[in-house]
This record gives sequence, C-alpha cells and structure tokens, in this order.
Amino acid sequence: MTDPLSLMTLNVNGMRDSRKRSRIFQFCKSLGVDFVFLQETHIVNENDVYTWSYEWGGGLHASFGSVSSCGSVILVSSRWTSLVGKVDHDHEGRVICITIKHPCGSFILCNVYAPNQPTDRRNFFTTLPSFVPGCAPCILAGDFNCVPDTQFDRMSTHTSSSCGVGIAELDMFTKNHDMVDVWRVQHPGLAVFTWHRPDGTDASRLDRVYSPPALSPSDCEVVACPISDHDAVTVSFQPPESWPAGRGLWKMNTDILTEAEYCKQFKARYEGWRTLRPAFPTDLEWWDDVKSRIKHFTVEYCVARARRRREEFSLCSRERNGDPSALHAIQQYLDEKLHGARVRARVHCVEAEEKPTIKFYRDVTKYAIDRRIKRVRDVHGVVHKDPLDIVEVFKSFYEQLYNQADVDEGLQKSLLDNIDKTPSRDQNDELGSPLTVDELWKAVAKMKGGKAPGSDGIPVEFYKRFWGTVGHDLRDVFVSAFLAGSLSPSQRTGVITLLPKSGDPLEPKNKRPITLLNVDYKILAKALCNRLGTVMPDLVGSFQTCAVRGHSIQQNLWLVRDLVEYVMDRDLPCALVSLDQEKAFDMVDHGFLFKILQKFSLNPVFVKWTSLSHRCQTEPH
Repeated sequence: MTDPLSLMTLNVNGMRDSRKRSRIFQFCKSLGVDFVFLQETHIVNENDVYTWSYEWGGGLHASFGSVSSCGSVILVSSRWTSLVGKVDHDHEGRVICITIKHPCGSFILCNVYAPNQPTDRRNFFTTLPSFVPGCAPCILAGDFNCVPDTQFDRMSTHTSSSCGVGIAELDMFTKNHDMVDVWRVQHPGLAVFTWHRPDGTDASRLDRVYSPPALSPSDCEVVACPISDHDAVTVSFQPPESWPAGRGLWKMNTDILTEAEYCKQFKARYEGWRTLRPAFPTDLEWWDDVKSRIKHFTVEYCVARARRRREEFSLCSRERNGDPSALHAIQQYLDEKLHGARVRARVHCVEAEEKPTIKFYRDVTKYAIDRRIKRVRDVHGVVHKDPLDIVEVFKSFYEQLYNQADVDEGLQKSLLDNIDKTPSRDQNDELGSPLTVDELWKAVAKMKGGKAPGSDGIPVEFYKRFWGTVGHDLRDVFVSAFLAGSLSPSQRTGVITLLPKSGDPLEPKNKRPITLLNVDYKILAKALCNRLGTVMPDLVGSFQTCAVRGHSIQQNLWLVRDLVEYVMDRDLPCALVSLDQEKAFDMVDHGFLFKILQKFSLNPVFVKWTSLSHRCQTEPH
C-alpha cells in the first residue's frame, strides 16, 4: 500500500499582511496536511513566492493576481516537494496546477478560484480542460463560486439563480475526468456551508474537493477558520498501487435513435432547452450547453432502458415452462449484448457462431485494454511508461512534425503570379451567399454513418434523425460564429487517436494520428466544401483530378498510356518518374492556401468562412 496524502482548501480573502499570513500558515500546519490550496491570496510576483515559501517552510507554487484580488497558491509540505513535476497556471491568478510524480503514477493537483460574475464563471469552466490533460487523474479543489444544488447547498433570504450558473460546465469537466464531489459522496444527506455572509443572511457550499474514486478519498471535513469568512475543507486520500484505465469518451448508442420513446422524449426536452436560449450571452454558448444536455439526457434514458431490459431478462424462468415468446426475448437481449461488446472492443473478427459467454466478454474486454499505449521512446532513446510522460513524448513529436517549415516566399509569389483564373460573378455571388438550412442538410445527407464521433459523442445519425428539430438552430449557431469570428469551444476541439503502423511500436512515428472532429463542425466544413466544389473545375487544370468534381484519375492513366505509346512509336528516350511526398498533408502551409484563395479572387465572405473552420484548439486534452 502506498503512503496516504491529505489536502485542504481555503479562501483566505487576502494574506499580504505578514501577521495574517503567519496565522494562516500556523492554521494550515495545525491540520497536518500535505497540500494546501489557497485562493484570493493577493500574491503578485516572484519576490512574494520567495518570501512566503520561506515563511511556510516548504514548496509554494502560484498564479499571480493583484494586491487586491485573485492570486491562487498551492503549498507543498517538505516531504512532497521532490515529487512536484510540471507546473501550469493561468495569467489571472485563478488556476494553478502541479503534477505529482507519485510512485503509483503521476496525477495532477488543480487549485481554482472561479469568477464571481456568472458569465465569466461559465467561460472559466469551459476553458479549464486546457490545464488538465484528459489522461491524467486529477484532484480539483478550490472556491468555485457556485453550488451543485441551489436548494441543498445554499441558504439565503432572497432568491437568485446566479449561484447555479457554470455548474453544468463544471459537471461536464468533472465527469469527463471521472471525479466526484467528495463531501457530497461521504455526506449525502448533510447540509453544510463553507462561506457565510457576516450578517447571516446568506451561506453557500462554495469550497469543494473533487477527486477520482480510485484515490479512495476519506475523512472529508469542514473546519471552521477564524481568519477568513470561508471555512476550510480537508480530505485524506489513499492512492492505489496503479491507476486504472480511464473511462474514455462517451459515444451515443445509435440504436436508440430508432426507438419512438427516445425520439418523443428528446423532442419534448429540446423544446424546453430552446427556451433557455435568451439566457445565454451567445448562441454558441447555448449550443454547447445543449450538446451537454443531450449527453446527460441520453445517458439517463439508456440507464433506464438497461434496467428495463434486465427486468425483461427475468423471463428466463418462464422459458423453462416452454413459453416461445420469452425465449425470443432472451435471445434478442443476448444478441444486443453481444453486438454492444463487439462494438466497444472494436472486435470485427468474431466468428458468426460465437456465443455471448463470460469468456467472450472477458476476451473482448482484454482486447480493448491491450490497445492502450503502454510505452514509448523519446528522441533521446529513453523509454517512458508513465501515462503523462507518454503524452508529453507524443505532444513534442507532433509539435515538431507540424511546426511550419521554412518557406521560399519568392517561389510562392512566382507561382501565384502565374494564376490568372477567377470564378464568374454569379459563381462568386453563390460562394458568398447566406448559409441555408437546405445546404446544411445536403451536407448531412451525404455523410456516411457508422463513424466515430468527436469529443461530444454525438454521431451523424443523430443529426439525420433530428434535423427537422435542430437544423434551423444549428444554422443560427453557425451564423453567430461567423459574426463572432470563432466557432464554439467544442466545435474547435478535436480528439487525436493513434493507430498502429508497421515498424518499431515504441517509435512515435509508427503511429498514425486520426483526429476525431465533432459532427456539427464537419457539417459546416462539408457545406463549404460543396460550395467550393461548384467552382473548382473552372479554377484548376484539367489534369488535376484529386478533389475536383467530374475529374477522374483515369484521365491521368490515359494520358500516361498515350505518352508511352507516343515515345515508343518514335523510339524516343524517356523516363517515367512517380513521386510520393512523405507526410504531404503534414507539410501543407495554410498561409499559402489562403493566399491562393485570395489570388482566385474568391468572395471574401467565403474566405472568412474557410478561415473560421481552420481555427482550432491546440492544447492536449
């Protein structure tokens, strides 16, 4: 068993005064914890770090604020300072994260001080994933300035809905990282508050600790602090010998889209979500919130559905009495379980007569687990096994690979000077025309089903099934993105999955990266591609066959055949050279592509749409 660890979180409401700071440090030491998360310290620079860490007698890591606001700090006891690895923070004094290189595997400690203003708070929680990689176990604690349950976690003499703003975004983050509210899990029926207004008219449970259940959190307590208007929250943890695999990304079960009950319930729920639209600053924020609600609703429906199926499975007692309808129901239930297990494990080679036995489920589960990357070699030849180190190796590899190489701008200009084709006025007007629901639907209709969705887990089959319900709203979301100059955070996020190639499996270059994009983004990209396809034949040469509607590679083959016959008939010397550029798509200079669009004099509206679709998230999740 590994050594336990403990932490506390406290909003100190300023500690620049040396006497108050000394009392706070003494209070923290009296609790005997290993890590202390402090918010609103008003720490401002490295001089403060040097002075305060000396007074503390251990490690101190900070995100600087001002002398009157913000400033988040993590204090580390002396026995843990040598295990601190990477440190990350924002530039507003609200987030400080440190990586702990624990013998059981690395994990992250993240201290947050959420904004008090509702809109800022929602945006803050939306950007929080950029500080915490999705592969890393994380303990999240701090002052969240919102409550999970406005009825149970708040006491007030007046009514306000602002204290619940941002909780949906926070819930999405904690669920994606398999974290639970430690206090509420250990005290499900106990109402307690960590902040109290001095006049006693208001109190809330703003200060919380979230952690993975695998850390075995225990002894979560709220401790009164006489130095602040907030109380401290303390928790003890028992790290496991090794971290279990994460839950992975949620994917919608497309089978439910054929169920009338699901469709009926979804349409009713969606009408309710649509009424919330005016409460959001932009349609983009509303749409990301809706996608989160779609996930939660679908999970709830599937849980209830599975419960009903298990109850139906009890019909096996009737089967012994020879009821053929019960036998059919049981066979259907087992077939569905078999199909689900195969899909989850990506097993496509199971024999048709394979039975859904316990051995089968154990085998496909083992297959799914074995697909994880357990080791990788870095550029120095060092083999890494820690999940966080593996992520860093691949991150560095692809940063170097995708780093823009030196370009010869003179050659680019020479090539651009030889372009003299432009679309007609009618074609250009069509390129810049307003986005329509009909052309978005045509993009959806041409997309193939059965593909892995992006981070939101919503597949193309969903949009095909409910286009009449969500189509007009999605068009409005894209128009809002155009006016704002940016798509929503989820639409700009891609999930990279690595597929093995031949060669040494320890080498990063022997993994093929596939980026899973959310379908709503792909709908817009497909619609823009369809628009461009109408003018491409008039802009490129007749022998360019790739990505040009009406052109075929057979034209190139016929040309080669004719050339070979020509030189053979005339007995001419000839060499036929076939070139395949290595990592051609990795070498694309996007800046040059937009210069080409401008040289073609394409409608500026279309160029802006194209630019919009090329802006993405760059942080590893």
